[in-house]
Amino acid sequence: MSSSPQPEAELAKLRFTLEAANAAMWDIDLVANTVVWSENAEQVLGLRPGALSTTFVAEPEWIHPEDRAGTLTALWEAARGGETYVIEHRIVTADGETRWVTARGGAVLDDDGSPARVVGVLVDITDRQLLAERLRGELAAKDRFLTTIGHELRTPLTAILGFSAELHDRLSDEELAPVRDIAQIITQQADQMVALIDDLLVAGRDADSPVPIDPHQVELCGTVRRVIDGWPDEHRGSVSIDEGPVRAFADPIRLRQIVRNLIDNAIRYGGPTITVRCWETPIEGRSHLVVIDDGPGIPSTPPEPDTGVHPTGIGLAVSRRLAERMGGSLSYEHVDGTTRFELELPLEA
Repeated sequence: MSSSPQPEAELAKLRFTLEAANAAMWDIDLVANTVVWSENAEQVLGLRPGALSTTFVAEPEWIHPEDRAGTLTALWEAARGGETYVIEHRIVTADGETRWVTARGGAVLDDDGSPARVVGVLVDITDRQLLAERLRGELAAKDRFLTTIGHELRTPLTAILGFSAELHDRLSDEELAPVRDIAQIITQQADQMVALIDDLLVAGRDADSPVPIDPHQVELCGTVRRVIDGWPDEHRGSVSIDEGPVRAFADPIRLRQIVRNLIDNAIRYGGPTITVRCWETPIEGRSHLVVIDDGPGIPSTPPEPDTGVHPTGIGLAVSRRLAERMGGSLSYEHVDGTTRFELELPLEA
């Protein structure tokens, strides 16, 4: 039977582990009001030798002034409750440099179940925090870039839409009908480009910089009518919409974006008839908009693994994200030859 490791060997292992993790340990005796630090504590905290007191100090100067109260409150609440705590806070080194640490601690109870000591570890996470700040800066720069690109692309497209629509209206002569049809195609394609830009601007954002939402009281079926009002007759005529006002609490611009994607998807992959139904469930505080068609449904090709976007387009992925941002959901099912998309939104604020 092998003998247990000697205390010196155990201390050597602990010392090596702390140095490898750039971490320091501490042990507060709540009865004697003393603190025992690991040998490397002052090095980890960037303090001069002898700077750490062996008597517990109510307001340690090495904790950043703005973080001091919250850090100590978490420590004492853990001590009183006999629980553990984890908190990230800043420290100030002897040279005045601000660094970040993760503090993990917990109470040690005596035989009576009362907190007798609080022990813990401090791990330097400055490099991780700096990386996170840099990533946040890069994400903000990306968002500014996307916004600028969106504006720059929309400006000429708006002109194309305006002039092509005017050209179409002026070409009333029957002999110019082919040219009028071309003008209408230009208008439709430019409108699709604007829609694609809107979707790309949403898809380009992530959880740390979500698309802004400004919800208001809106009318669901009326929104559908306004979306398809400017579409070609053959598309507009294939959509049947419920009558009657149905309320919802949503961002009007983002709701139109979702509706446009759902109707466009139904036209692309659905059958000859598309039905839009809207209703309220006041008891649940929800509103519903359902787009139904009798087409084959979305192709079975799986989404791209890196983006989660379906190869058929980003519109549905963007619509689901927008629905969730507005406190709702977007579901899809294809059963017995019928495809059904259901958008659920809050009824009121």
